[in-house]
Amino acid sequence: MSQDGTDDPNSLEPLPSSSIIPGVALLSCFKQRLVWVPTLRGWIVLLLAGSAIAIATMLGLPGFLSPSESVGARVLVVEGWISDEALKDAAKHFRDGLYDRMVVTGWWINHASYMSQARTFAELAGERLRRDGFPEDKLIVLPSPEIIRDRTFTTTLAVKEWLKSQKDVHALDVFTSGAHGRRTRLLYQLSFGDECRIGIISNRAPERNWWKTSDGFREVTGELIAYLYARLIFRP
Repeated sequence: MSQDGTDDPNSLEPLPSSSIIPGVALLSCFKQRLVWVPTLRGWIVLLLAGSAIAIATMLGLPGFLSPSESVGARVLVVEGWISDEALKDAAKHFRDGLYDRMVVTGWWINHASYMSQARTFAELAGERLRRDGFPEDKLIVLPSPEIIRDRTFTTTLAVKEWLKSQKDVHALDVFTSGAHGRRTRLLYQLSFGDECRIGIISNRAPERNWWKTSDGFREVTGELIAYLYARLIFRP
């Protein structure tokens, strides 16, 4: 207060922090910045680019999930669950290659077992191969135990156990069907590590326009999800 009894504005004491308006205090936690946003033309370009990437990805999925890369192995491992037509293709691939032994794998059959004495897909595939004249002395049947999950990985363990008695085998080509190829190779690599080189032969890959049929859609999307699970989550 001044000498004449009036309030001097310059002598006012500052308000305590507790008296600051809450909204002003909240605004002090933020600051303004310049943000660039697309124009209409920019949004159109981004939409077209995103559509092109999505289409390219959809068209490329069959090839990504169904690689065929041999490592020049002398042993061909065949997944026993594949169809009769694919199994005939496997026998032809064996004859056309430099293989000297075929190993068929497979887990327990939980349906239609009354149609055959075979209890596993490995035994069933062996029966079909013998029926078609495949040489018995070049065929090795490796059934897996009865399981409900991680079936492909379990078959790799059967092959790995057999390989312990085969001192001259350091590479395997695995024959499978459809979009199962990339996941099969990954699981074999996880199982064998550096002990053995793994090649993959993917027979009858899905069509490029796989989304137009229910079978193709289920196969590609299902195998993509299963591959991502094996790659990102599954641990042996």
